[in-house]
Amino acid sequence: MEPERRYAEFRAENGVLKGTVVDYADCAKFGSFTERFLPGSIRVDDPILNLQHDRGKPVARVGAGLVIEDGPQRMAMQATLPDTVYGREARELVSAGILRGISIEFRAIKEKWDGQQRTITEAVMTGIGLVDKPAYGRSEIEARLADMQGRPRLPRRRVWL
Repeated sequence: MEPERRYAEFRAENGVLKGTVVDYADCAKFGSFTERFLPGSIRVDDPILNLQHDRGKPVARVGAGLVIEDGPQRMAMQATLPDTVYGREARELVSAGILRGISIEFRAIKEKWDGQQRTITEAVMTGIGLVDKPAYGRSEIEARLADMQGRPRLPRRRVWL
C-alpha cells in the first residue's frame, strides 16, 4: 500500500530546517472530506527527509541530522542539512521559495469517520518530503541563509499559505 502524504510548515536558517511536521489543531480539506491527526497518533518509523518525496534524494534521517519531537499541540522536526548535492539543493530551493512546505508520508493504521471528517487515531510515519505545494492551510516557510561573513541574510521570499 502506497503511503499517504500530508503537508505542514518549516523554515531554514543557516543550513538547519525547523518546523512543524503535523499541527494537531489543523484540518486539511481533500475533495469532499476533511482530515486531522489526534495528538500522539503518529509513530515514527525511521523516516528519511527527502526532496519532493523522492527517496533517491535523501537529506537526513533520525540519527543522521534529523530530530523529531512530539508534543501535545504538534510534532516538530529539526534537520541539519549536509554539505551534499541534495543538502545544497534543499537550501537553495527553500531560499528561492520553490520548496514551500513539508509533507509527511504515513500509513494510517486506525481512523474514525464522522460524516465527511476523517480523524487519524494511529499512523506510522515513514518519510518526510520537502515539497513545492503544501496542502494544509497553516503551511509557511521562512528561509534564511548566512552570507559570506556568517551574518543572517533576510529571506528572499516569505510565503504564508
